Amino acid sequence: MKCMTLCKNATIRQVYEEWVRQLGPDETIISYSQFAKRYSCYKKSLQISMRHHHTPGECVFVDYAGSTVPIINQKTGEITQAQIFVGVLGYSGYTFCEATASQSSQDWNASHIRMFEFFKGVPQFVVPDNLKAAVIKADKYFAQINQNYSKLCEHYGVEPFPARVRKPKDKAKAEAGVLLVQRWILFRLRKQQFFSLNELNRAIVPLLEQLNRKPFQKQQGSRYSRFMETEWQCLKPLPAQAYANPFWGQAYAGLDYHVLIDGTYYSVPFHLKSKQVEFCLKQDSVSLYHEQKLVAAHLKGVAGAVVTHPDHLAPTHRAVAAINADTVLQWAANYGAQTGKYFTAFFERYANRSLYYRFFKGFKKMVGVRPAAEVEYLCSLALEKQVFDSRKLKQLWLGVQKKLPTGRLSSLQHVQTAAPEVLNQHDNLRGADYYRRQSDDTDPKEAATNE
Repeated sequence: MKCMTLCKNATIRQVYEEWVRQLGPDETIISYSQFAKRYSCYKKSLQISMRHHHTPGECVFVDYAGSTVPIINQKTGEITQAQIFVGVLGYSGYTFCEATASQSSQDWNASHIRMFEFFKGVPQFVVPDNLKAAVIKADKYFAQINQNYSKLCEHYGVEPFPARVRKPKDKAKAEAGVLLVQRWILFRLRKQQFFSLNELNRAIVPLLEQLNRKPFQKQQGSRYSRFMETEWQCLKPLPAQAYANPFWGQAYAGLDYHVLIDGTYYSVPFHLKSKQVEFCLKQDSVSLYHEQKLVAAHLKGVAGAVVTHPDHLAPTHRAVAAINADTVLQWAANYGAQTGKYFTAFFERYANRSLYYRFFKGFKKMVGVRPAAEVEYLCSLALEKQVFDSRKLKQLWLGVQKKLPTGRLSSLQHVQTAAPEVLNQHDNLRGADYYRRQSDDTDPKEAATNE
C-alpha cells in the first residue's frame, strides 16, 4: 500500500492494475474491491489529529464565510455580494457573525470592534486567517501583521496569532463556526431579498441568537450558557473608549510637498518633498508622520481638493500665496477708486490665483512709481474699454503716456505705493536711505562737472 503514496497522479484502479501485472505466478490475486477497501483502511491508519484544549477567555477564531449574500441596489438594480464575518470563542464556541460590504482592512477592523462589544470583553489571542487585512506576509513562525490590524490589537490588548498557511486545523473552531453559520443562518436566508447591509444584519440577529442557544448534541448546555457561566468572566474588560478605526498607510510626498490620500492632496512641510510619510486617516481628520514624529495635521477634505497649510509653504511659494484678492485690492486703494474698481472687475472675471498673481506683478512693474493720477486715468480707460489682457493694457499705458501734456505730468505729485511686504523679503534691495547716502557722499566739484 505504500506505493499508493508515491503515485501522486494515479487512481486506485490504475495502481491496482499495475500491482496485478507485477505479481508472480504463485501469488494470490485479490479483487479490485478488496484492494480498494484495504487501501482505505491503510489510509485511515495514517491519519491522526490532536485535540486542542482551549481555556476560557484564551482566544477567538475569526474568518470570512465562503458564501456571500446578494444585496440589491433599489435605485440602479446593481447587485453586490455582502461578506459574512464570523468570530468564534475557543472554549465555549460562542459565535458572532455579521455582514460587511467587503473584506477590506476598514471592514475587517470594524467587525472586530463590534465582535468585542458583542462578547462584552476581549480574549488574550485572536487567530485570523492569512487574508491581506490581517497579514501582509505569511510566515510559519513570524508573520508580518497588517499595520491597521496591529494598531487595533494594540488598542484592545489582544495578541494576533495567524493560522499557518494551508493548515485549516490551526483554526478548526473558525472552520466549524463558518459551517454552522452557513447551515443555520445563510441557508435560512437564501430565499429572501435584501436591499441594504443593515436590513441583512437585522435578519441575522435573531438567527444568530438561536444558533448560540441551540443545545449541544453530545454535551450539556449550549454555547450561550457555557459562555455566560464560564468564559465571559475570563475575558479582559473592554477599553474605556472603542477603537476609532483610522486607516494607517504610507505615501510619498511629491515635489509640491503634497501627499495623495483617499483622493485628496494634503501638504507636509516643504523640506519633506520626495520623502515617505506615514498617514493616519480618521473620519474627520488626517495626521501625517515622518520618522514617528507628527509633521502635519489637517481636517479631512473632499475628494479632488488640495488642502495646504500656510506654514508648510517654501519661502518663495509663501510669497505667491500671500498675494490674494484682499492684498491686491488694499494695494490698489493707495492709487484711488478707479484702480480698485479695475482690479475688482479683474477678480470677478478670473479666479485663477497664479494668473492674477502674474498680472498683478506685471501691472506693478509697468506703472512703477508713476503718479497716482496717471494710474487712475489708465484704469478708467481700461474699465471703459474692458481691457484685461496684459499686452493690450501695456499698449493702452503707452498711449496714456503720450497723450498727457508735459506740463501736467510735471505738476502731478509722485507717490510710492507699497506692495505687499512679503514680496520684498530678500537681501538684494537698495532702499531710499542707500541713494540718499550716495547723494551726500558725492563730491561737489564732481557734481558740477557732471552738470
